[in-house]
Amino acid sequence: MILLFLLFFLVSCGNLTTTKSVVQLDSKPRGLYVYDHEKKFVGRSPIFLEVDKGFHYQFHYSVKKDGPLKKMRRHCRVNWLGSVLPNSIFLPFFPAGTAMGASFLGTDLINGGLNDCTEKFILKSKNGAGKIARPLAQRLLILPPEHYDGVVSNSLARHFKKNIFQKFRVNPTDQVVSFNQTSSDLRFFGIDHDNAKDLKIMRDEIYLYLAQKYQVTGFVKITYKDGVMYSQVIDAFTKKYTPSVYNKKVKLTIKGIKKRSSIIQFLVKSISLLPNAATVTKTEGAATFKVGPGRGEVNEDRRSHPDAFPKWASSFGIETIRPTFFYGMWDADVWISPAMGLSSFQYKTDVQGHGNLVVNFSSLNLFMMGNVALFTPFGALQLGAGIGGSYFEGRDNKGGEFKKGSTLYRILISHYFFWSRRVYSTINFSSNHFGSNPPSGTLYEMDHFNEASIGLGMYFPEAKSLTRAFFK
Repeated sequence: MILLFLLFFLVSCGNLTTTKSVVQLDSKPRGLYVYDHEKKFVGRSPIFLEVDKGFHYQFHYSVKKDGPLKKMRRHCRVNWLGSVLPNSIFLPFFPAGTAMGASFLGTDLINGGLNDCTEKFILKSKNGAGKIARPLAQRLLILPPEHYDGVVSNSLARHFKKNIFQKFRVNPTDQVVSFNQTSSDLRFFGIDHDNAKDLKIMRDEIYLYLAQKYQVTGFVKITYKDGVMYSQVIDAFTKKYTPSVYNKKVKLTIKGIKKRSSIIQFLVKSISLLPNAATVTKTEGAATFKVGPGRGEVNEDRRSHPDAFPKWASSFGIETIRPTFFYGMWDADVWISPAMGLSSFQYKTDVQGHGNLVVNFSSLNLFMMGNVALFTPFGALQLGAGIGGSYFEGRDNKGGEFKKGSTLYRILISHYFFWSRRVYSTINFSSNHFGSNPPSGTLYEMDHFNEASIGLGMYFPEAKSLTRAFFK
């Protein structure tokens, strides 16, 4: 059953990914008038366009509003890493893998997922710079300033809009968008406002999402240090700093800044370790018991606990994960995070001379995990290792009961796939070894246990932002 689910999650990505693509359309020179394949005006370059996936794209463009049109047609490359290979890898596993792989390849063929058109489109016009009718309007998005204090962040944004953007604006059609409008977007990506570390690791995918949603041509990055404010413009298409009249260095005194105590600063920095996701899983596994007078080792399969909570699942946990939409294709990341979970399970075994032994366990586990993940077109593959403590309660059918705390070491291999910006599915395989004081009764002692689980999770990054706001 677990293998079938694994096959489904790994090959289903092509079928369930969006049928839209975001095309980055730039030009030399900038400011060309761009039309779609039906010759309908869509904007002036550079622009971001959401279009249907397909085998090719076609655009028309002109240096003037009503000038003669030129045509650009681009055939898309085969999407090997995002569609063909992930969907084909299980074709040899007849019949389930063959059927699913073939069906999803067929679906990608129909909706255009077999092709990749994510590279930038560059429209070129010889001697066009002198023929463009009017200057290109700029639409800039202010990024949250790299400072943890909300008073400073809002003051810097207001100062830029009033004393830099308005004062030095050379084109009356230029616009600026405040970072307050993007707060919910950034939180979904796991980025906290007023957190310099989070802003420094923003990926191209986040810039692309923000640029496409707010249709901006550039980002304004603001820093504040020792009473000096620096503003620099990042080109939305090249992601590089660009010459601009809005690149300024000014002295600025901001009132209302309260220096935090060292304890509060430590707590604020520790917020990055807070969990941002919860999972409910159905788990099966096996344990190694040392049973009987000779304490010989016996392997036993895990079964559902008749009194398990909740009744329809085996365990509930909270953890820190990295959402797949935060990363590019075949990207990687490393992080340290806590993980906590509740579980209930049952093991049955035979003890020579004592008959059938049934043990019901309930446990509370708390781990500190080191994680490394590879982000692929079909989800994230994660490897984790950690140490923690577990509190076990149990009883057996021989009248024995126990309550014990134990040291526990864990190795975890998992795959998770985001079906939406909040909901994800997960497949986990873990090996757990007791370091001290393992759960035991009169006739047995559990040495270690392995688990395989399938579950659903909910991503809630707002928890970190709300906690951080408490200290402001």
